[in-house]
Amino acid sequence: MKMIGLLLCLAMGTEVTPVQKVLAMMDSMLEKGKAEAAAEQAAYQEYSAWCDATGQQKEKDIADATVTVDRLRAAVQKAKADVARLGGEIEQLDTDLATAAGDKAAATKLRDTERADYETVHADYVDNVESLEEALRNVQAGPKAVTNLAQLSERAQSLLSGPPGNAFESSSGMIEDLVGGLLTKMRDEKAAFEKEEQKKANEYDELMQELTTRIDHMTDERDEKTQMKGRRSSDAARDSTDLAETVKTRTEDRKYVAELKAECGQKATDMEARTKLRAEEIVAVNKAREIIGGRVAGNAEKHLPSLVQRSLMQLRATTQARTARAAMMLQSAAQRTGSKALAALALRTEDGPFDKVLGMIKGMIKKLSEQASEEADHKGWCDGELHSNKNTRDSKTTAVNELTAQSEQLNAEIAELTEEMAELSRGIAQLDKAMAEATSQRQEEHARNDEAVRDAKEAQAAVREALAVLKKFYAKAATATALAQTKARISQPASFDTPYQGMGGESGGVVGMLEVILSDFVRLEEETQSSENEASSAFDEFSAETNTDKTAKSDAYDSSKTRKIKQQRALQQASRDLSETQKGLDAALQYFSELKPACLDAGVDFAERSARRQEEVESLEQALGALGGE
Repeated sequence: MKMIGLLLCLAMGTEVTPVQKVLAMMDSMLEKGKAEAAAEQAAYQEYSAWCDATGQQKEKDIADATVTVDRLRAAVQKAKADVARLGGEIEQLDTDLATAAGDKAAATKLRDTERADYETVHADYVDNVESLEEALRNVQAGPKAVTNLAQLSERAQSLLSGPPGNAFESSSGMIEDLVGGLLTKMRDEKAAFEKEEQKKANEYDELMQELTTRIDHMTDERDEKTQMKGRRSSDAARDSTDLAETVKTRTEDRKYVAELKAECGQKATDMEARTKLRAEEIVAVNKAREIIGGRVAGNAEKHLPSLVQRSLMQLRATTQARTARAAMMLQSAAQRTGSKALAALALRTEDGPFDKVLGMIKGMIKKLSEQASEEADHKGWCDGELHSNKNTRDSKTTAVNELTAQSEQLNAEIAELTEEMAELSRGIAQLDKAMAEATSQRQEEHARNDEAVRDAKEAQAAVREALAVLKKFYAKAATATALAQTKARISQPASFDTPYQGMGGESGGVVGMLEVILSDFVRLEEETQSSENEASSAFDEFSAETNTDKTAKSDAYDSSKTRKIKQQRALQQASRDLSETQKGLDAALQYFSELKPACLDAGVDFAERSARRQEEVESLEQALGALGGE
């Protein structure tokens, strides 16, 4: 067919020979090869740039991840070290608190002992002062009032260091000086002793204040360090999770980089081989062209023209017969296929010039072939686009459903964590309220108990003092009565005939009642102190349990808060992903609606159209063959 076409062209005066056609084809090959090589090189350059950019980005990601890993490892180690350090400091504070509490108890015990010793010695001082005051009053009553040391009380005698009952011949002035001097000395010693006791009491109060302040400060510090320890433990757990995720991502990036380098390296090797092969191909085509354009072209110019002239004579002899046969073949094909185009072409073939008929048939074959190619390309494009669109719609729909479910799950978890945090906050508030109420109640109870103990101690001291006064009085009264029971003098006036020994039963009842009252105050002090100790222990136990519960709830609250923040971040990311995925799904659905008119609603089935067109092409080729074409 190509030869006939060439001959027709020569017959019409066209200066084209087979050699020239071959040379033109070689030129076309060279141009196409160079163009394809340039396009391939440009595509490879883009691929190579992508390899470099991607590798550099991944290397940067790996470097950044390494920095992050080092930072997180240091943070985890620091957090764990802080937890260990805080644990040791808390243990030391517990030890210091126990020591301070022990010092407080020891100081209180020593103070109680010193106070008891003071009260005993102080009672002796009071007795001594009263005895000396009585002796001084007796001496000051006049020389006649004291003629013998035996007339003084036994206590005064012992203080004056004189043997009882000895005759006293000195003047009353010397006795008064002696007794007065001793009384002054005794009063001074009593005042100094009382001052020393007040000093010890003040020192004890200052020590108690200092120890209480230290205990409060250490307790506050311990609570603060306990909270800090909890926070640092949470930091260590969070950073450990982030560290594991970062190490995992870095490992995956390193694997990706290794695979990328291998792939890009193989691609570079392949490109080098392809480039070399293309260059060799161009060299070969150029060499062939030089050969054809040299020796072969000259021979063609000498021999091919005579061949063309002989072929033209034969061609003219058979042209009319072939044209009629081709027209009949086209008419038969038009009736068989129902093709109006073939029927019209058959009519034009009967009367048309040979070269024009050939051109019409070839044109129609070319047109049908182009239509078939275009429709096949369109069908392939439609199939590819529909398949790709379906995959996109399916994947996007699945992703939207998964992201929607994930968002709903995250919302539910956030709501649950929010409620959990609210419940923990209410629990902590209730614990704080209960602790505040218990502390206020404990302080009020402690104040009442302290007041009761102080009052009991003061009452005991007062009762003991009253008892001492009464017993001392009745003892002295009994002694005075015994001393007065001497032989009556003639000049003594009549006054009573029985000795006076006090109010007898009345005094015994008062003393007995005072002793009962004293025992009541002693019992009040003991019971109040016992109640105070029990209440203090109960409060300490309640405080410890409350603080433990509060710490647990605070740790749980912090943990829930951390999880809530993490879930909120995940929800934000899921919402963004859902929005982007929904946009992609909407775009895919929109594109599907655009594809349907062109790919799904075309009317006649593609296979049926292709069969008809193929039959038309075969009929045209048969007609062309009848005309002597290829």
